Amino acid sequence: MTGGLARLLLLLLAAVAAVQAILLVRFEINWDEFLNLSMVYDHRRGELREVLQTAFVHLFPWVSSVSQNEVHQVIAARIVIAAFALTTSWAIWASARRLSSPVAALFAVFVYWSFSYVMQHGLALRTDTLAAAPIMVALWLVLTRGDQKRMVVLAGLALGLAGAMTIKAIFFVPTLAIIAFLRAAEGRDWRSGVVSVMLAGAASIAAFAAVIGLHVLTFDTFANPIAFLGRTTQATLSDTNRSVFLTYAAYSVIENPGFYLLLIVTVVAVMRMMTVRVRRVQGAIALALLLPLLIPFFYRDMFPYFYAMVLPPIVVAMSMGFEVILRQPSWRNLVVLMVLFIVAWGASLYAAFSQTNAHQAAILRVIHDRFPAGSHYIDGRTMVSSFQKEGLFMSGWGMSDYRAAGVPVMAEVLRSTPPAFLLANNPALYLDETTPQESEASPVGLLAADVRTLQDNFVPFWGPIWVPGHRIAAGDAGIETFAAGTYINQGPGTVEIAGRMVQPGGTIVLDQGVHPVVAGANATLSLAIEAPAESPPARPIFGGFLWRYLSKPE
Repeated sequence: MTGGLARLLLLLLAAVAAVQAILLVRFEINWDEFLNLSMVYDHRRGELREVLQTAFVHLFPWVSSVSQNEVHQVIAARIVIAAFALTTSWAIWASARRLSSPVAALFAVFVYWSFSYVMQHGLALRTDTLAAAPIMVALWLVLTRGDQKRMVVLAGLALGLAGAMTIKAIFFVPTLAIIAFLRAAEGRDWRSGVVSVMLAGAASIAAFAAVIGLHVLTFDTFANPIAFLGRTTQATLSDTNRSVFLTYAAYSVIENPGFYLLLIVTVVAVMRMMTVRVRRVQGAIALALLLPLLIPFFYRDMFPYFYAMVLPPIVVAMSMGFEVILRQPSWRNLVVLMVLFIVAWGASLYAAFSQTNAHQAAILRVIHDRFPAGSHYIDGRTMVSSFQKEGLFMSGWGMSDYRAAGVPVMAEVLRSTPPAFLLANNPALYLDETTPQESEASPVGLLAADVRTLQDNFVPFWGPIWVPGHRIAAGDAGIETFAAGTYINQGPGTVEIAGRMVQPGGTIVLDQGVHPVVAGANATLSLAIEAPAESPPARPIFGGFLWRYLSKPE
């Protein structure tokens, strides 16, 4: 039976690899992927200030040579992420092999990649997906060679490298420390275990300091990393709101019933191990592997992309639960479990393939065709990484800080660095769907003054792209132009601007400043840029994490 099951699992893993290769190219680019890409550009321009969680930029300085389009650049970066993901997959198999049979170890890899959130985000351009690889290599080292001090030191170095990628690597320190202690103390004494943990800790700190130190050398100036840690801790650890975790965890149960069933079997099996003297060490190791299940109790931002980093140690422990099912004399439970996994994976696959990044690539293609390289712009998600973004990064965290300050910012942005366009890729920038009062009433909306500023100074151009312009109403006496250039009267009425009559379809060159207007009818003044002949995409730029359940993007 195990031989046939092993062949089935190898076929499934080959299918997983094929699916991920397609999704790497096809799957929608998430806003944080664009943000991380923008950090590569910011670092190259000397504008990056944060040294923590940005060391990854040194892996991707070449992406700008791949294509002018940021979507294609992210796809190229995902290929590098795939190499890290392959390492994570190998480490899951090798670690599980230490605790269970080869078949159960293969199943652990399939469990990881069949999880819906990992399928969607396991190859995303994120520090989480990068850090998962060295974390799992460290786990493999302490599981298989934890009785050797040299290997424990190597594990500490790997963990330090992960920490340089993302501070969230610290969440896995308890798991690695407990296993390092148990493996070193096994057959010896507890002092050997303590020494191993201390060696690993020292190596981890040294590796982290070395990588960050080398990273700092590439900065002219940088922000205080202690202040960065304070802000992130305040925003993600001290917040008691667990709505993010509860929302996405609930959907993950719906999408992955086999995973949670096997997790329950694993927890029961581990509890039974702890009651048998000769298996207590193995049971304690399994409990340590399951410790990441506690992360949601103290960390707020349990978004779907984070599961790719959280799950690897857990699925290693779940190989032991699968081993329990394999040893049962009846095949019924095994068949039911396999069917649950395969059907759920197929359903997630169907949903994932409904996503595409073609609409994002089309929007960016228009932007690069119509606006000069290095143009300043406003958007919510730093989507045009090679251009100069102005204004807010409109994540939940960014908008919370902005609303807490309560200070309008857009008028100053327009005066100091006039944007060539506005890209409405966040609901706060859907200027034709809200009023200043409605926006300010929303906890994630712009302040009323900022909405008025944008509505007064931008007009629709093509899809989500807006350009500088003015809606002139009959009776208006003047307009203030922030962006100098040639403007066209889109009609319907004729207006007099700065003493010159401008017919519908006529143009006028305006400098930055206030211009008197005499308008007997409504008119729309727009920066004179030729619109593309193609129709803009109908779908939202970002579908959100629950795009297949929600009628509107998150």
